[in-house]
Amino acid sequence: MRLEHLKISRTVSAHAHEFALVSVVMSGRGLQVTEAGTTELSMGVISVLAPGTWHGYAPQPSLEVANVYISRELLGHELFWLSRLPKIGPLLAPEVQRDASLTFQGTSRFLRVARSSFERFRNSEGSFLSQVSALLELLAAVEPSLSREPIGSRPAQTTESAMASVHRPTVARAISLLHAELERTWRLADLAAEVSLSPSQLVRVFKADTGQSPLSHLQQLRVERLAYLLRTTDLPVATAARLVGWHDGSFAARRFKSSWGIAPGEYRRRYNWT
Repeated sequence: MRLEHLKISRTVSAHAHEFALVSVVMSGRGLQVTEAGTTELSMGVISVLAPGTWHGYAPQPSLEVANVYISRELLGHELFWLSRLPKIGPLLAPEVQRDASLTFQGTSRFLRVARSSFERFRNSEGSFLSQVSALLELLAAVEPSLSREPIGSRPAQTTESAMASVHRPTVARAISLLHAELERTWRLADLAAEVSLSPSQLVRVFKADTGQSPLSHLQQLRVERLAYLLRTTDLPVATAARLVGWHDGSFAARRFKSSWGIAPGEYRRRYNWT
């Protein structure tokens, strides 16, 4: 479990985490995009995303968020009781759900309590009990907001000039497929056929919405998922690489090092959580 404070001034392309995310907008305005479409974000908005759910941000013009990441291991063991919470509980289960999220507007006093709990989290000095205490304070502050209706998503824009983070349905579907079948040997033609576009059409709309080609996005997803497996399991590097779709261990190691700056084995020695 960890806290991350982000100041976002540029589009954050769609990505997924292998852990649950509780996110609070501390200041600014922007959009959050998921497969369901886009949700407007403003100060005090709370988002809860299940493990494996992808999302992206478009600041307007800037956005400041505080994110608490909760690993699937904690959700399945020490924090299993979170899955019993009203409304958000199903999102805080250890199972990967790919595209499950809820967004609420916090109550008038919520942000003040949230700032206090984040400060306690930062001062926990790695103490698990202190982190759980801060998380409980945050969730207790979230609870009154759960009586409100979740903030709805509007369909993703489909015009050619759509913002890079506002994914049209075909791009959203392509991203979802890549997340769901990361281990598959994807060819551009196969992915294009899945979303009923020609390969050239898919590349054009995918780049317009994300700033990347479909296969570049796939490589990014594989690198991120491999990093997660190296942090949280004792699987041999070659085995972990196969699980994300790389069957050539040497190629996987080169791709990983080009993204993270260190070899997979060294990354595991530094960051393994087990």
